[in-house]
Amino acid sequence: MHGQSVRLDPRECLTLLRSSSLGRLSYQHDDNPWIQPVHFGVAGHRVVVWVSDPVRIAVQDRTVAFQAGDFDGRTGWSVVVLGHARTAPALDVADLVARGEPRPWAAEPCDQALCIPIREISGVRLDL
Repeated sequence: MHGQSVRLDPRECLTLLRSSSLGRLSYQHDDNPWIQPVHFGVAGHRVVVWVSDPVRIAVQDRTVAFQAGDFDGRTGWSVVVLGHARTAPALDVADLVARGEPRPWAAEPCDQALCIPIREISGVRLDL
């Protein structure tokens, strides 16, 4: 028996993103693909991610992909965002902190925030 996958509309995708706090930032650096786990929050129609300075330097002013999801082995969801990364506006960071959004957990300092205005968003819900 094969599982089902259901495409999600953009509103559902944003709702699911707001229910999570750990995602993956995908970017190109030195002609190599990289994927970095990050804490994030959603501010309006933007994903704000906490990153270390080297990651910020590598992705700032570039198009990136961001993915978050939740799976329990049989069911789950995945949302992918494409956008152009730039330094997060202080208001977005202040809003996330005021709402108690998670701070970075990585061993290296992650005191920088990047803003990814959502250019494209897609998602899928899976039932295996």
